[in-house]
Amino acid sequence: MSITTLEEYTCRTWPALETVPYDGWLMRFADGCTNRANAVYPLYPSSFDIDRKIAHVEQEYSARQLRPTFKMTDAVLPPALDSVLASSGYEIIENSVVMSMPLSSDVYQVDPGSVSVSLTEAFDSAWLDAYLEIQPSRASQRAAYQMLLTSNTGKRVYASIVIDGRIAAVGLSSRSRDHAGIYNMATHPDYRGQGFAEAIVRALQSDAYQRGSRVVFLSVSAANETAQRVYRRCGFVQSYRYCYRVRPSM
Repeated sequence: MSITTLEEYTCRTWPALETVPYDGWLMRFADGCTNRANAVYPLYPSSFDIDRKIAHVEQEYSARQLRPTFKMTDAVLPPALDSVLASSGYEIIENSVVMSMPLSSDVYQVDPGSVSVSLTEAFDSAWLDAYLEIQPSRASQRAAYQMLLTSNTGKRVYASIVIDGRIAAVGLSSRSRDHAGIYNMATHPDYRGQGFAEAIVRALQSDAYQRGSRVVFLSVSAANETAQRVYRRCGFVQSYRYCYRVRPSM
């Protein structure tokens, strides 16, 4: 499966509040809520001069009070983009790994274990509250998260594990056609090391297969070997790496 295909499905399963095509690039905007929804995806061939295009991107992002950001993979077009951005002082942040796997009836039959995972298609503010409690640095973006998670992009299923009346771990899947992305995996520090993340991933895999998905993918920090081990146990393998190039603060 090509990098471009999985990048397209990322755009189809993780929403932005606004997407503007520009000569083969997709400019995505979401009030700064997550880099994947606030970056340029340089996916397709273009005809304009690269410096002209970068200048246009900088104008568009600056007009929205966002830092110009490009999502960089080995498939970006034109191929010279990375070197041009580097020479302009754009910095690298968030080295990440995309992992994927085919879904089959074997995955569907996997028993997630003794942990009870709750799945629902309905957005629940308590789910978002729990996620932001686990990720407090993102709490100020609650309104933007709610808009993204109630958008029409992707068909979402929310997963949670409740222990003694408290949401201990969360995750979600978002489907488009026969692909599903897994996002927002988080376990409260008080409950880590108990297999909750693996239980959620396996439950989301099984649910996605049952709903017609045949490929599932996710992204994880390249430095987070613990999470990568969990995902490998669930059958994921590395598909490609990416990072973001961001313009230095002026």
